[in-house]
Amino acid sequence: MRWRLAVLLLAALAHPAWAASDASISYFTHVRDVSVSDPERQNYAVVDAEMFRVARNDLGDLRLYTLEGTEVPYALAVQHSASRSTEDEVRVLQPGTIGGRTQFVLDVSKVEEYNRITLGLDARDFIAQATVEGQDNLRQSRWVNLGTRTLYDFTREKLGRNFTLRLPDSRFRYLRITLAGAVKPGEVVSAKVARVEEVPGRWTEIGVSPRFTRDGRTTVITWDAPANVPLERLSFEVEDGQENFRRDFRVFNAEGREVASGTVTRVRLPRAADSGTESLTFELPGLRSRSFRVVIENGDDPPLRLSAVRAWFTERRVYFDPKGKERLRLYYGDPELTAPVYDYAKFFRAEESAARAGLAGPRESAGYTGRPDRRPWSDRHPEVLWAALILAVAGLGALALRSLKT
Repeated sequence: MRWRLAVLLLAALAHPAWAASDASISYFTHVRDVSVSDPERQNYAVVDAEMFRVARNDLGDLRLYTLEGTEVPYALAVQHSASRSTEDEVRVLQPGTIGGRTQFVLDVSKVEEYNRITLGLDARDFIAQATVEGQDNLRQSRWVNLGTRTLYDFTREKLGRNFTLRLPDSRFRYLRITLAGAVKPGEVVSAKVARVEEVPGRWTEIGVSPRFTRDGRTTVITWDAPANVPLERLSFEVEDGQENFRRDFRVFNAEGREVASGTVTRVRLPRAADSGTESLTFELPGLRSRSFRVVIENGDDPPLRLSAVRAWFTERRVYFDPKGKERLRLYYGDPELTAPVYDYAKFFRAEESAARAGLAGPRESAGYTGRPDRRPWSDRHPEVLWAALILAVAGLGALALRSLKT
């Protein structure tokens, strides 16, 4: 009978306890004073890199309190960049040659508003100046000039291509495009127009000190990263005067695993009406590592003359309603605490008039005691678990001997 009780005791001791998710000021390791800018309207505080170092990865352990110790609901808003677009294919009318230039008309009468034109061109290795004009009635002779842009294809040089024209928001029923360059009327295959709405993101720079070295046909950039801060944007600054390049790059973490890649590009055309194109900034999926290494493939070309490489994370804002309070406290540093669920966050809407609250430097919380030890009783008293295990084995052995004698 004793060995049976030992087995039951062993199972009970090994059963884990539920983790607590209640918030208490005494459980937080760090605190920041919050100075409310306007007590009568919505405020927000901006998360900095130090908070990521101490708080949970998802910032789920942030809590706002009044000086009297009352919890204040908040909404955590990530300031991502966003782009919304609707694209429609349109008819290409009257392609031909006027004065040695290719000219055609786009019927955009079924599209309410647009600010982009993307042409389908069956042409390679060219530069062409595209002049765009708008009109509502083809019988009229007067067209409204919407600007001149540069189209190009540098397949041979491996510098990419650009067949997209940016316009101001427009509602003309017809667009006339004149191409001054080596594009023939028969090479204009299709056209699409789109209405693109771009919401710029907000970023907080991570203070890093990159080191630049050259390894054969590659440029290697390394830096030590602040603990737990996500790398969500990477920007390269190339000296003026170095133009028309296209270089692949790869990003590796501290373990040597490739975690991102991209292509650094700059195309600038002399005598072009616009300034060309470049791609020197890249958004990344929240990479975390104690260090990073970026490898740029130069091929047989001279290395890029980089003046700087900068790292960023997406700005996070803690929005709240101070309800007349001029000072609050922001606590964090409780890894066992789960993210809060507030009605305020469910119905949250960022107000344009929201005021930025001041955030003082971090300090250790004076009232910190830590959570009580919530490990299973067996983890806290392994000697009792071993005693119960030995008792159970002894009981089973005794039962086996008794069975053999019988």
